[in-house]
Amino acid sequence: GGDGAAAAQRLWRPLMLRRRKAEHLSLPPKVERSVRVPLRPLQRRWYRALLEKNVSALGPASNARSLVNVLASLRKCCNHPYLFPGAEPEPFEEGEHIVAASAKLLLLDRLLRKMKPRGDRVLLFCQSTQMLDVLQDYLHLRRWSYERLDGSARAEERWAAVASFQRQPGGGGGGGSSGSGGITEPFVFLLSTRAG
Repeated sequence: GGDGAAAAQRLWRPLMLRRRKAEHLSLPPKVERSVRVPLRPLQRRWYRALLEKNVSALGPASNARSLVNVLASLRKCCNHPYLFPGAEPEPFEEGEHIVAASAKLLLLDRLLRKMKPRGDRVLLFCQSTQMLDVLQDYLHLRRWSYERLDGSARAEERWAAVASFQRQPGGGGGGGSSGSGGITEPFVFLLSTRAG
């Protein structure tokens, strides 16, 4: 049992390199804050429509699958109503409506506008790649450079995106995706929590 494991560790020790995060990386303490924002009028309209259409699913607990689907739809609505087909104006035109339609995106817009001039860089995690699409449209609207990593990215694309974001400001050498050609340092890194 334990003697064999100890012997194996002694044999492997000279051949193994072990790095500890604490020895090589110093990060500030993690701070988490929950900020509640009221729904915007378009969100409220979609939220109500979802609830009224699915009142029967909210009744008896025997229909748990329907309830899960309703809750998933309500979560989408709270993120951004444009996640639903037909919610965005047709034909789609880039504009402030993408920000004004979502309370979360309005708050994010305020935060990013304060962070950008300070030279901060942002990691933005999403569970939904559809929401990443909306955020990508938003970043195009603001003409801010970004990288995106989700489950559809091949391994070499992932490494290139990470290398581009980690590059020190002013480091040159090409860079992030951007609506305006000359920006090299990505301001935002869009990440899917399912990217692996």
